[in-house]
Amino acid sequence: MIVISMDSHTELVANLKSFLPHKWHAEFDVGEVLARRYFSKIIDAFGAFGQGDKSIREVGFTELPDSGRPIGIEEYLRPLPIKERLAMIDADGVAAEFITPFIGAFSDNLNFLHACTLAYHRYFEDYVSAAPFRFTGSTVANLICGMDTVLEELDDAYRHGLRAISLPGKVSFVSRELPTYNSEYYNPMWSALAERKMAAIFHAGFGREKPLLRWDGTIWPWSTTGKPEPGWELLVQRDVLVGEHEYLTHLLAGAVPERFPNCASAFSKAELNGSLRS
Repeated sequence: MIVISMDSHTELVANLKSFLPHKWHAEFDVGEVLARRYFSKIIDAFGAFGQGDKSIREVGFTELPDSGRPIGIEEYLRPLPIKERLAMIDADGVAAEFITPFIGAFSDNLNFLHACTLAYHRYFEDYVSAAPFRFTGSTVANLICGMDTVLEELDDAYRHGLRAISLPGKVSFVSRELPTYNSEYYNPMWSALAERKMAAIFHAGFGREKPLLRWDGTIWPWSTTGKPEPGWELLVQRDVLVGEHEYLTHLLAGAVPERFPNCASAFSKAELNGSLRS
């Protein structure tokens, strides 16, 4: 039996600075701080409704069965050198990994978001160069930057060994101006994916492909008081775990699988009682 991990991740914010033009370095540093602050609030939201003594806050004090490895927030934050990663998957009996970018540096600057995606492609190719045959993954499709930019990012990702793009389950997490996935607006993207036999990945929860789904200095984008609104934890959980399902309705209603049969899609569901890092 060959085991392939289909839900592996980078660290919280992949260190792209050496792959970014120098003019973006300061914005990257600011965006990293915002990402960590956002992730902290997400952990707060889920920790409030943890099951018994196994809330997500407390997972950091446990270890993976038989591995001795911690699975708390520190596992999200620390870089994982490729030699260590290979040793870990070898110990787990995993032959290969599909890697999804995690949150990434936040920004409202569209040019910066695009630059980060292209930098991630270079980072990924360099990162897995010791054993490229054991790794592939997805890029981040910046829908907010427009379809021409998405197609450029998709082509660049393919040339750097990535075989999927990460898309938001709810396009309203990107922009309230974008059409839903049944729209013909997305036909060029589905066509480009099908041509390259690349997949569209809809990963629950956190990600740089969802610029509006983030901690914004209050408690959530709909907060008007500057303090936690009643029930905010449950609403966050719903958007992270259930709101993501919206994409499937629009894909099926728009007959996207029938119109683009070579374009695969996949959905990864976060579980409250699972580990923090896949």
